[in-house]
Amino acid sequence: MIVGSKNNPLLSICIPTYNRSKYLREAIESVLEQIDQSKVDKIELVISDNASTDETEAVVSRYIDRHQVRLKYSRNATNVGSDGNILCVVARSSGKYIWVLGDDDLVIDGAIDRLLAEIEANKNVDIYFGEKKDFLVTVDRPMRFRRIMQIDHSETFDFKKPEVMGRYFQQNDRLIAYCNFISNIIFNREKFNMIPDKERFLGTGYILPILSDYGYHDLAYEVASQTTYPSWGYMVEKGATSIWELWNSDTEPPDQMNSRNHFALGSVAEWEEATISY
Repeated sequence: MIVGSKNNPLLSICIPTYNRSKYLREAIESVLEQIDQSKVDKIELVISDNASTDETEAVVSRYIDRHQVRLKYSRNATNVGSDGNILCVVARSSGKYIWVLGDDDLVIDGAIDRLLAEIEANKNVDIYFGEKKDFLVTVDRPMRFRRIMQIDHSETFDFKKPEVMGRYFQQNDRLIAYCNFISNIIFNREKFNMIPDKERFLGTGYILPILSDYGYHDLAYEVASQTTYPSWGYMVEKGATSIWELWNSDTEPPDQMNSRNHFALGSVAEWEEATISY
């Protein structure tokens, strides 16, 4: 069995946050409510405040020293961007496994028990992918449940075996199978720290600049200008005048999690201005 201690917990639940004090409180509560005395030494809660200007610090201070769970809070002097803040919160953690939880997400009842049981029973697993449920902002009514993984039960995939990796992607033919939502990924911290130059792999906003930095200007332009799904050009071909939240917003119900004005994927314009000569 894998055991933990307050200095070396089994699991670090890491919340990067910025100006979402209302939702942050709910996220913290959803974690603390599931941690009883038997789990105190196995879990720490780490919060990295990305220079918020709202009540974030005051919200967190209400929980420090008032709960048996170890809670670490830090505030960045300046806003380092959402991806940079994720690296910050992971760097400040000490658990064997890291669970990065979005500051507007809630942990479903029983999820922590399930995860700890999986970790303790499968000590050689490096990455866990979970499922999610979408709710309205008021969290009083579930939205349509969309499965992330096309697997009906717990299954372990050894990616060192090409045939197993191939079977995984055959079973999960959606783009999400390659990356998953941030709050659905739990990973081994030691293995994560072995990745060199992590700052070079921070998200969609860095794909085009990194290609250009390494001299692959033609490939960057090809990626930026393609019109097949999934791509920015696909959105334009479908009549978009701003960046969508989903690559396939045109086929998803408009009343679900489906913003049509979502800058998270909109960095292509910044790359064009900085790179392309006119």
